Amino acid sequence: MKFIRIQYLPLMIVLSLVVLMKVEPSGAAVVQQDFLWLEYQDAIKEKDGSMTLPLQIHYGTFPQEEKKFPDFLSLRAFYVSPVKEETAQGLIYESAITPKTEGLFLNINSLKSRPFTVFVEAKISQNGTPHTYLAKTSFVLFGSVLKEEVPRYSPVSGYPVDRSLEITTRPPFHYWPQTGQPVDIIPLWHDQRLQQDTVHIFDEHQALESATTSREGVLTYLPPDDAALNARGDTAFKQTVFVVQKDGDGGRYISTCTMLLHRNRFNKHNTVMGIFIFGAAMLGCLGVVLGRRRRFRFESF
Repeated sequence: MKFIRIQYLPLMIVLSLVVLMKVEPSGAAVVQQDFLWLEYQDAIKEKDGSMTLPLQIHYGTFPQEEKKFPDFLSLRAFYVSPVKEETAQGLIYESAITPKTEGLFLNINSLKSRPFTVFVEAKISQNGTPHTYLAKTSFVLFGSVLKEEVPRYSPVSGYPVDRSLEITTRPPFHYWPQTGQPVDIIPLWHDQRLQQDTVHIFDEHQALESATTSREGVLTYLPPDDAALNARGDTAFKQTVFVVQKDGDGGRYISTCTMLLHRNRFNKHNTVMGIFIFGAAMLGCLGVVLGRRRRFRFESF
């Protein structure tokens, strides 16, 4: 057996450190800033047929390290009801924030089936540095009021939300978001995509992940299958919060986007067996058709 010479030991130690640094997972990145996020509550079917979705405002780190709200200089909530689901353009309305024993809430009500985007913006100065927090989420409410919808509120003029740093998703709306269904996460800084920038992913049941956007400024995220979610039933849901941070314009910006996820409807489907059954059914139908055609020809003859 040959022994390693003493003079080679420093080199081997350095190489070992390099290897250890390379295999460190990207999820080990630490979020250096608390953030604001929105949490879905159970939707309420009202007596008139409309749907109300309560959203709770949180501050801290999702899902367990919630903290007391600091003395924000301002805390405002708005929602946008797009004219078309394919865009995020539409009239913007201010939403009241209601304090309760459990925390701060806002309620979004819809008489008809309609998509919504909700923003909560907060500003504060920390150690002399302005901080802007933006929490966002998008969803569809399925109201079923038969009478013609009449505007109940007046829209806000202009666009009062500071969207310097914002997270958008593609598609922007989905009636049943679920695990196993990819979604594009696109962080924007002054409407420009952030290329090769870090996105932190906080999942209700999964460990913290940190991923990097592509050169096109897009992060395609595939929510993994979740055994804990699957065990809770067909209509159960969980929440995932995406977080981005950026220093610029003389301050710090921290933005989040909450995505509600249901369990995958197809996670228990056996594709091979389904194809086999479909093929067998088609052959059976073909056999019946051919049999009837032969019988018709024989009786006619």
